Amino acid sequence: MSKKTTSNAISEDELLAYGAYVRVAYSLQHSNIIQFAYKSITLTWFIATYIAVGYTLSSLEINLPLNPLFIVSIICLASLLVIGVIWYLDLIVEEKKIASVIHKGINLEESNPEILPQACHSVVRMQFLSNYILMKSTFYLGICSILILTISAVTTLFLFTDVKKYWYLMPFLSIVFIAVLFILAIWVTKKMDPYPILENKKNGDDA
Repeated sequence: MSKKTTSNAISEDELLAYGAYVRVAYSLQHSNIIQFAYKSITLTWFIATYIAVGYTLSSLEINLPLNPLFIVSIICLASLLVIGVIWYLDLIVEEKKIASVIHKGINLEESNPEILPQACHSVVRMQFLSNYILMKSTFYLGICSILILTISAVTTLFLFTDVKKYWYLMPFLSIVFIAVLFILAIWVTKKMDPYPILENKKNGDDA
């Protein structure tokens, strides 16, 4: 059977390319859903953390085996670790998948410019992906900073009331931790670029 039946007919190769492009669009939509789920889980976990903190602090007058302030610190630290894992999955793992899918879309657009839109090329030219990853870093950085400040506050109060020493170190340490977290976020965003293939593609097109 001939691949081209009439001048207006779509060839078999073009039909296959269109089907592959549809799969690219579906994969991007699926990744967007996953990333939205990551953010929803992060916010839910963050709210649940402070509900647990409020409940624990309401038990200050109850004789618990451990100081409630110490328990609050453990809760916030555990929440910080969980959100850190989500941050990694969202910012690195999922974004690399998206970059790979968009690279496939770019190849399809270049091979079939007559029948396919240039959506993936437009994304790269606008640097939308790089800007989006910076916004996501800011989102997770803000949540983690709040948790670190909470840990610092309750730990300072715990050391001041129970241990009665070293409490003055916590505000300084919290600033150091937030600064390190900020530098790490910038490093991940700029140096650990999840879009090296796309950047190389864009630079090649500009040349």
